[in-house]
Amino acid sequence: MKFQSLGNVASIIGRLMEKNVVPIKTAMSDKQNKGISEINIYDPILANQLYIDRHHNLTIRSNKVYSLMTDYGYVNYHLINDNGYNYVKIDHFDHEISDEQRVHLERKGQFLNELQWFAEFRDLNVFSVFFEADEILKEFQQFGINPNEHFTINNCSTRYRIDTRGVIYNVDLESKSTREIDWRIFGYDENSVFIVQGIEYRIGEDGKLPLPKDYVHKHEEFKVAGGPDSKNFTSNILN
Repeated sequence: MKFQSLGNVASIIGRLMEKNVVPIKTAMSDKQNKGISEINIYDPILANQLYIDRHHNLTIRSNKVYSLMTDYGYVNYHLINDNGYNYVKIDHFDHEISDEQRVHLERKGQFLNELQWFAEFRDLNVFSVFFEADEILKEFQQFGINPNEHFTINNCSTRYRIDTRGVIYNVDLESKSTREIDWRIFGYDENSVFIVQGIEYRIGEDGKLPLPKDYVHKHEEFKVAGGPDSKNFTSNILN
């Protein structure tokens, strides 16, 4: 979060306009607004809503203004790419803002920055470096992404899911591992019954499940009996 004097506001907006970038919507008093168009940082109408579409895809792009729900209402964040360097900016001119509010708003912006990194580099661990698991899950739910539901990002083919613990998985990798893994390594045998999407399977002589080649893993539709405790098999075995 950056606090700027009024003298810098016009130059900032001017530079952004030259780059064809939408400036951050800011909250200023009438006195501060003198000579400058009134814009409101808490107004989500002119910003993009960061939410999955009907195809369960989440789109996030550089040089866009996104409105995020915070503990203090909707706040607009500017996702900027400056010569290949991505960062998030929020221009706030309320000098009465508390340290608690400032930390909260900055943390929201940091999550948005990490989300863009995830979209670009597909790094499943990027969020866990700075955020607790419950924070990660909460943020994804605010984007309309529920636990264990598949989603894509920026219309790329790779599917992901986030579990109830806030851990993100590559669903395509899970699907491939479920088909190709030798389940005998983990204590399962021909007596183990795998119920996958309502169909019973047993491992073959090679220890693999005879799943169809187009199998797509759904965590909540995979159950197994007659072997070791598999309650958390996805995190313990497939990844």
